Amino acid sequence: MVSEVVRSALEREALRVENDDLSESDRVLTKNKISPFYNTDLEEILKELTPDQLVVAGILTNLCVRSAVSDAYDRDYHIKVVTDACVSDSHETDKFTFKDLKKTRPEIELVKTKEITVQK
Repeated sequence: MVSEVVRSALEREALRVENDDLSESDRVLTKNKISPFYNTDLEEILKELTPDQLVVAGILTNLCVRSAVSDAYDRDYHIKVVTDACVSDSHETDKFTFKDLKKTRPEIELVKTKEITVQK
């Protein structure tokens, strides 16, 4: 069962995407399963953009974030996970997921929002 915190975050994000004025360069990706790579255009978009790194944040740390990180890792991307921009049903779940990701994929960087800089 999805916690109220996660449900509320999902509802806010859905409203934001519906209400924001998106530019032509913005891309909205609709996920079909837990991984954002599964049955979406994400891989093609990333091949076109050729990013130096992927910065990952999201809802359901132990499912969606972990899946995105795992799939990106398997595709040899340099990955930063913004730990304070991820949420699950409990702090303990988040803490375990981040610890396990770092243990099994030591190249992944775990960072805080204040450490992220956007390059244009």
